[in-house]
Amino acid sequence: MKDVGELKFVLGMKLTRNRKLCLIFLTQELYANKLLHTFNMDHFLPTSTSQVPLSSLKPMSSDLPSEEVSINYCRAIRLLNYLVTCMCPDIAFSASHLSQSLDNPFHEHELAFIHVL
Repeated sequence: MKDVGELKFVLGMKLTRNRKLCLIFLTQELYANKLLHTFNMDHFLPTSTSQVPLSSLKPMSSDLPSEEVSINYCRAIRLLNYLVTCMCPDIAFSASHLSQSLDNPFHEHELAFIHVL
């Protein structure tokens, strides 16, 4: 067995140790940045709250969204739910509301996803 130095990453999470205070910090900053880059949101500024008004998430019409919009929205919510499960329980409520629209997403739902992210 060979010592390769101090552990920096484990399972995609960045690990930082403070030996003096006996603390370990886990972050998924790299995953979150990759998620922002995936949706071309590198340059967006953070919002003060991730919660979106629930009234804005109701479908505006009974028309079905295109299959491409539906697939992209499902993928986006899947990636967001992974982040919620691993490191960001503070956005779980918003992610849960976004997940309720997986079968019929509209442009308003995409905007709400962008707001949460």
